Amino acid sequence: MVMTQRLLTDQPAIVYTLKQVREFAGSRQVRKLASRLYLRCRVPFPVYEGEAFLQAFERSRQELQEKDARILQEKLAKRAARALRREKAAGDQVVPGERLSPVQKLSEQDMEAVVP
Repeated sequence: MVMTQRLLTDQPAIVYTLKQVREFAGSRQVRKLASRLYLRCRVPFPVYEGEAFLQAFERSRQELQEKDARILQEKLAKRAARALRREKAAGDQVVPGERLSPVQKLSEQDMEAVVP
């Protein structure tokens, strides 16, 4: 299994579990395997000088979540803009099977204001 940055940020329990299993007192083989996997988890995350891996992991995770939120917001904004353009292009067309609301039934004559 390839441990990508996306996989580890979506499932942070993997990193935290491997960190804890490295200190498992029951089996030397389990500790060794967990240490090897934990080191593989560190590869996709840039760790700056003086920074612990878990700090870098949380920072990268936060950045990725913010990026995902921005992308989602942009997608939703594009969809809303597209829907508004379609609605504007459709104008006053009535969709087959759609009922006219009472406001739409009023004629222009009914809409004129009465001036005393």
